[in-house]
Amino acid sequence: MMAEERRERIAAALTQRGFMSIGDITAHVGCSVATARRDLDTLARLGRARRARGGALSSGDAGAAGLAPVARDLRRDTAADPFATVKRRIAHAAAELVMDRDTVGLTGGTTTLAVARKPPSCAPSPRARRTIIVADHRKIGWTAVTQVLPLAAVAALVTDAGPSPAREAIEGAGVRVIAV
Repeated sequence: MMAEERRERIAAALTQRGFMSIGDITAHVGCSVATARRDLDTLARLGRARRARGGALSSGDAGAAGLAPVARDLRRDTAADPFATVKRRIAHAAAELVMDRDTVGLTGGTTTLAVARKPPSCAPSPRARRTIIVADHRKIGWTAVTQVLPLAAVAALVTDAGPSPAREAIEGAGVRVIAV
């Protein structure tokens, strides 16, 4: 595979996944670690990726102004989101799991924004009695930059019914999966 084609495949995968580790990239395009790093450096210089410890982030996560992902205008993101209906269904199912006097925490993202509009939601916390993750099927199975808490600490995953190869492994780990 030629370098330009390889970089295009890496950039497209970053846009889809948000983050890829060096190992993810070498497996995705079949190159060496050194080649993956050089390609990421090139993509970063071109503004198509942002280097991160152990891999890279999609440059789209930073927006045109180079702002951190949390600074994006989520109202604009949700207005054009083709998964908005799915995210509202996820939000409704998650809200049904919250009981009186539960404490609710949220992280950033358009799915959790849908939950917040419901309200409510539970978010990862090592001190929580019960942690419920809300995510559409495209987010399941990603390799994250950091781990917030172990999978064993998650009580339930509320998601849509879209295809996710990782869903069986999550259920096998004892996590209740609620597909809406």
